[in-house]
Amino acid sequence: MKTVLALALSALMSATTFANTVTVFPCPTAPKSDGSCPGPTLQSGQTAAINKDDYYDLTIESTCIDQPDSWWTKKVVMFTVTVAIGNNKAVTIPIYQDRATGAGCHIGVNGFAVMTSIPSNGQSISIQVSVVRSEEKDGLRQILAFATSTAQDSSLSTYTAASLPFTNIAFAMANNALKAFNQPTDPWLTTAATNLHPMSPLRTDRFDLKDGYLVQYSGPDNPLDRDFYVDGGEVRWTNNTLVRNGATWVLFKIQKFPRRNDFPTKTWYQNWQNLLDNTLAMNMTADAFKTQYQQVITLLQNDPDFTFGDKRQYVRTFADIETSIVTALNKQPPDYASIGDAIDASKVSTQQAATKGANGQAITAVNGNLPVVTNMIPVITNGNLAANHGAQPPIQFVTNPKLQTAIDPGKLQSELKARIQ
Repeated sequence: MKTVLALALSALMSATTFANTVTVFPCPTAPKSDGSCPGPTLQSGQTAAINKDDYYDLTIESTCIDQPDSWWTKKVVMFTVTVAIGNNKAVTIPIYQDRATGAGCHIGVNGFAVMTSIPSNGQSISIQVSVVRSEEKDGLRQILAFATSTAQDSSLSTYTAASLPFTNIAFAMANNALKAFNQPTDPWLTTAATNLHPMSPLRTDRFDLKDGYLVQYSGPDNPLDRDFYVDGGEVRWTNNTLVRNGATWVLFKIQKFPRRNDFPTKTWYQNWQNLLDNTLAMNMTADAFKTQYQQVITLLQNDPDFTFGDKRQYVRTFADIETSIVTALNKQPPDYASIGDAIDASKVSTQQAATKGANGQAITAVNGNLPVVTNMIPVITNGNLAANHGAQPPIQFVTNPKLQTAIDPGKLQSELKARIQ
């Protein structure tokens, strides 16, 4: 009897507790013949370190819960990722996806954009994963899938200070659904948080914020950095065996970029474009133009979604544009034709923000080749998801007029200088 009880207790503990919950920084590909890790794939002249003027994306490349089929049967399993950036309030993103037949320990969340276009600005980031396991209920899967797709919409996953509260609403939607179906919301597993910080000029350490992969691991083994390597959507030990043995792990990718291209969505840009339109309508004096231009600069300087370096560059560009346009307005008669020609020559096509591009690569506000515009705006409704079991979600999207073209400030700067002396 004691033996049976001990085995039952051991099985219960193994399902909810782990010997080690650690962060592992794996090799990006299989180790070299000498056992060393290949370096990350970067553009020429770049380093892996994410500096204060860089942006970066945080994505989930793969997950694994190595449990037998019986553990998954008639169960709903949801991941949540809690992210805190600098002194900002933490946000939690729900991630639910059915486990595909024959997928083993994996659920289909490869390339899931947790948060994109994050301005570094010398801030730290904390990342933590929880796994919630509940009984299967009719309708519960659909609601959790809807909450996940809501959080994944590019209007929310692209970092903006204004969107962060909406991201938490997506998590509240999932949490309320579990409560409505009388299911536990306490995690089956919560990993130790990974706290990454800007690299110090005096020293480096393993938790420096940099381009690359990290694994949040919970299991019976005791892996160290570079004991793992990334093999597509898999994580392997350096002896090429899969990381299993009853473990749960989440593979994150951090990818840095030099700038973000969603400036057409910003209030300061839209006010600037309206100011240019009013100028071309010939109802703007040079003094009035300078006054309204300064208001645009003030909005730009206080935009929390861009790095300080990007804002400095925009301010310098806008200052040159202002000088050229004021020169044209002070001519007798004002040289509206040159201003209009420069603006027309500076218009570029825009792309809609999207979670997945044509080739499967995520398109974000930082890595698109063209200016990014967002076609959907999140709004709060009076829906009560818990009471209505998903019939009326508390967050919906309304259409924002599409922008087919945008004025590229850098191009306008050059075009005006070429036309106005």
